[in-house]
Amino acid sequence: MSEKPYAKFAEKLVTLRKKANLTQSALADKIGISQASIAQYETGNRLPETPVLLDLSRLFEIDLNELVGNDKVLKTIKICPGCDYQFHKDHAKYCIQCGSKLLDECPECNNPLDSAIQLFCAYCGHKLREKRIDELNDDDLPF
Repeated sequence: MSEKPYAKFAEKLVTLRKKANLTQSALADKIGISQASIAQYETGNRLPETPVLLDLSRLFEIDLNELVGNDKVLKTIKICPGCDYQFHKDHAKYCIQCGSKLLDECPECNNPLDSAIQLFCAYCGHKLREKRIDELNDDDLPF
């Protein structure tokens, strides 16, 4: 019999939930999803969508990579609010095109960016940029 596709995540979630003395139902209520979803995650057949993973990592105060049992480091999404250039290098702090400080989280609510093409924060609605990166043309780019 083969291992479930998300067995590492399932094991970690069960351990964290029990350590926090939460039932599946109580955990589901805390993050706004159904108990049935928690049960599916804990069987290792399904991995939550990114917003749920972020909620779980915040709730349990655990790094996202550790939560999902990822051997590879997930790259941080960073965008330049000045010229809409996007970065995937964790060590970059400033845009190489215009010198603006890069955003890796919403300046309003401090939640991480979910996508390099988002215009608004998915959590608080704060405007992050003027145009989506896929809407830019050559005239919009500073180089």
